[in-house]
Amino acid sequence: MANQDQVERLKQNVDGWIKWRMDNPEIPIDLSQANLRQARLYKANLAEADMEGAVLIKADLRRAYLTGADLRKANLSQADMREAKLSGAVIDSKTKLRRAKGITRGVNGIYSQGTKTAALMNMTPEGDSMQGSSVEAVLENLKHARRLHSISLLFAGVTLLSFVLHRDKIAVPFNILKDSIDAVTFAGLSVIISATLMLFVAIFFKAALDGTKYLTTRDSAMKVGQFPWILSKYEKRIAPKIISTLLRIILCFHPFIFLAVLFWSGAWKNFEQIPILLYSLYAFIPVLVFACSWLFWLSLGFLRPIVFDVVEEGKRQSGEEKIASAIKEQTAKIDELLKLLQERDSGQRGSA
Repeated sequence: MANQDQVERLKQNVDGWIKWRMDNPEIPIDLSQANLRQARLYKANLAEADMEGAVLIKADLRRAYLTGADLRKANLSQADMREAKLSGAVIDSKTKLRRAKGITRGVNGIYSQGTKTAALMNMTPEGDSMQGSSVEAVLENLKHARRLHSISLLFAGVTLLSFVLHRDKIAVPFNILKDSIDAVTFAGLSVIISATLMLFVAIFFKAALDGTKYLTTRDSAMKVGQFPWILSKYEKRIAPKIISTLLRIILCFHPFIFLAVLFWSGAWKNFEQIPILLYSLYAFIPVLVFACSWLFWLSLGFLRPIVFDVVEEGKRQSGEEKIASAIKEQTAKIDELLKLLQERDSGQRGSA
């Protein structure tokens, strides 16, 4: 629970709070579950504060110092966060940000355009979650999902083409069967195959989306953001975003082509002669609808950007440059020492 003395001090006078924090920097700030609805916290120093579960609805947090603050489960709905400093702050999936001003909501956190800082998702996952900051794992999951999705698209394309061209026989892709089969049976089997494929696509895609929530660096954000697949692409502008959403609908619900072909061709009745296939269709159609809908819902998660803290990234790169410079300097000194040793050895051999 919150320290009530600190809550009252913060509510009474922000200027007084700022001075008190300057005089007492060592005192931990506990505002967890505090009711700070509509509180005026302009420029307030809330660095390193524990604000887990705090109610900050419509709070004025303009230019507030939230660096290192714990904002997990906090309610920041309609809060004004313009130019708030968020470096090192932590949020989670339960942090409420509905209509919050001055921030951009991302897959893995929130970004303040005014200060170019970000509050990222909880970077320490549960010990049994098997999650963590691994851009390689995210990319591998996306590759597996895209590969399986492409196979399902191929089956849908073959089915649609055979229907348009009125083909009676179809050669099964990948030479699964040596002989061609009739188009109706192919469409029925494709429902079962595509339902299975789309379910695995959604599973891999969810793993990629969950893994993205733990990414923190510019490099990892760029690698995932530039992955060549419509379902994982982020579009910032309105027109491309609308087009991207329409393409997502087509790509996620393309297996419905199989059902459309079966009903429009009137071939559904023919499956009564093959009861095993008919019962399998009844079982797999709900799976297909669920998998397609789940994948579409997951793909909307990537309509948000993958954010990173520009300020912290600059510091990190500066630190890496210093390390590289120090290594280069030490290498030069080692080379110089080796030359001196070689010259000494040469002199000793000459005198001998």
